[in-house]
Amino acid sequence: MTKYNHMLDIAFTVISEEDDGSDITPEQIHVAIAKRLVSLAESNEYEIGGAIGICDTYEIEEEATSNCKKCRVAIKNGGDWGYCTCCYEETRAQEEQDDED
Repeated sequence: MTKYNHMLDIAFTVISEEDDGSDITPEQIHVAIAKRLVSLAESNEYEIGGAIGICDTYEIEEEATSNCKKCRVAIKNGGDWGYCTCCYEETRAQEEQDDED
């Protein structure tokens, strides 16, 4: 069965003193996104076409999945060492330490 991966965007605003936005900080972006998500939740505004839009779509083939060896979350087969991103760094560091010993 054909499936599609959709990239969505959510509109939010940040106030800046520079016309090109060069003074916008990661913290300002974080706060603005968080406020926007709260606003969308309070108004139950999750329709595509308003504050949320589809900006890219591509067809994907159905992929086989397995579970992370450590936390059991579903991951794509062929993932790095069979671990999900939440376990990857910690597990990889431990494997490298074990290899050194």
